[in-house]
Amino acid sequence: MARKSINTTLDEKLYNKIRVLALQQSIEKNAKINVNDLLEEGMRYLLHKYGVPED
Repeated sequence: MARKSINTTLDEKLYNKIRVLALQQSIEKNAKINVNDLLEEGMRYLLHKYGVPED
């Protein structure tokens, strides 16, 4: 899958919570989970929620 680099601003507290979640998931799954993985998961969830095909 092709990757697209973007630059954006996020709520600092929200971003920090996602960073902590990524660390927790990395420990729990014994695999590297990064913030980007979780953000993409959230984006896929929104597409699914609103019935937009992911392609």
